[in-house]
Amino acid sequence: LSICGKPEAAKAVMNEFSYGEEFLSLNSQVFEMYAGCKDAEEVVQKQNEWLEEQNRQAAAAHDAAVDLPPSDDEYDYESEEEMLLDSFGNFIIKDKEEAKEGTEADTGTEA
Repeated sequence: LSICGKPEAAKAVMNEFSYGEEFLSLNSQVFEMYAGCKDAEEVVQKQNEWLEEQNRQAAAAHDAAVDLPPSDDEYDYESEEEMLLDSFGNFIIKDKEEAKEGTEADTGTEA
């Protein structure tokens, strides 16, 4: 109905749906573009041009450099703390000396 120049009728129909107003808003640019076409051939041409432009914009957005913080792998940790997991998967933080002593106690060996 919007394409045929009856936007009020389109609103009346779409108001029956919870998403109706948003649907008309999101598609208003396309509806206006189609309304300006003189025949079905031009509608298909405009549709293809619009889809190509959307694909170009999506590719450009995808290729744009994103400034994210470095991942954990990019940090050089020289901390004396060693991360261990308990039997429930919780982190236990011990410094390296404590971890070494705990390992020796478990195996019954001394360094």
